[in-house]
Amino acid sequence: MRLHCFLQRYDLSSLVHLTLRLGTLVLRFALTFHIVRVLGYEAAGVYGLAVGAIGIVPAAIGWGLNYFLARDIVGIPVSNAAALLKSRLTVTVATLVVGLCVGSAVLLWLDVSWTGLVGLIALLVVFETIGLDIHMPLLSRDKGRLANVLVFVRSALWVPFLIGGGYLLPQLNSLTALFAFWIAAHLVALAILVVAVPRPLLARTWRAPLRRDWIRDRLRHSWTIYLSDVGLVGTLFADRYIVTALLGIEMTGLYTFYWSLTNALQTLVTTAVVQILFPSIVRTFADGDARLLRATLKRQTIRISLIAAAMGIGVLAFGELAAVLLPGHDMTGSRGVFLCLVLAAVVRTVSELLNLGLTAMHKDNHYAAFNVAGIVLSLAMAYVLISTLGFLGVGIASLTTATVLLLGRAVFIDRLLRHADGAASSLRVEYAKPGA
Repeated sequence: MRLHCFLQRYDLSSLVHLTLRLGTLVLRFALTFHIVRVLGYEAAGVYGLAVGAIGIVPAAIGWGLNYFLARDIVGIPVSNAAALLKSRLTVTVATLVVGLCVGSAVLLWLDVSWTGLVGLIALLVVFETIGLDIHMPLLSRDKGRLANVLVFVRSALWVPFLIGGGYLLPQLNSLTALFAFWIAAHLVALAILVVAVPRPLLARTWRAPLRRDWIRDRLRHSWTIYLSDVGLVGTLFADRYIVTALLGIEMTGLYTFYWSLTNALQTLVTTAVVQILFPSIVRTFADGDARLLRATLKRQTIRISLIAAAMGIGVLAFGELAAVLLPGHDMTGSRGVFLCLVLAAVVRTVSELLNLGLTAMHKDNHYAAFNVAGIVLSLAMAYVLISTLGFLGVGIASLTTATVLLLGRAVFIDRLLRHADGAASSLRVEYAKPGA
């Protein structure tokens, strides 16, 4: 109780989230380091492509509903929030069943079996999709600590067991064992969630009515958000497939080695610092004060930039040290790529805050437009620059895309809030239009 009061008094909740995510960062990079050191860059490339698929597919089958769910359950009664969560999960389960049936038909046509890596990756897609559906509602209901604990368990806690087991049992040094451990961690995370959530709340969620009206209304307006979600993850994962096509699987492995560090930085700051600001940003917007919202976004932009930049320096130093420990790894020809990827991760972290601002202001179409533009720009830049500059083009394309999107979002939000400055009623009217 004293520790809880201390954390509340000194507002150290972000530090708790940051610590959990820092553990995730270190362990996820340790995993990639282990793959490169023990299995080689080719295996790291296969792992990177699998991670890309696991990241893209949940967005491709998510229908954009999590965007609305995260906003709609802020500040409403528990019974209403439970009904919305149940409705969202119902859509997810139905989509996964259909998707698995279609996938089975495709694999049968291609004469490919579900056994081995294909089946394990499919299971991970199922668990990651459900995990994402639960993560954002937890944040929106101010349960950020539990959300980040679950992310840590399913994303990183299993890594030391895999690496340690590999030293004792060499047969565990395989991608098959890796994905199996990852799936087991998801099961543990679900068990923790069941234990942590009060039984009455679980029962209420199970018995909650299905909100077919909410599903219909949100699906009717979600197509732009759906494209946006695909664009958002596509911007993050699609370039590795271009690297594979143009430079080969081993260069994809090297890219995955650098990406694991820079993406961990972005994920750490986004989930531990940025996303927990969402409820307060929504409430600030609901108050209708454009000047206060602009000041809040400006203050948080500076804060997040400093945090991300400081961590970026640490990531650069850690990457140099890790490279020394890898046999046969020479950063001489790829240090520029690593630097560009770190800078791009810092820029994207700030962009995530501005995306929350667009979400809070119900600028759904603009939110979607920026994200769709992101994947188009990312793919175009990656193809042109990799074809022209080789591996260096990956880093330059990533940094250029991130910078253009950040500037676009910042200019749009600044002009919007300057125009609304002093016209509080106009913000309140906008807030009353969920589909705007």
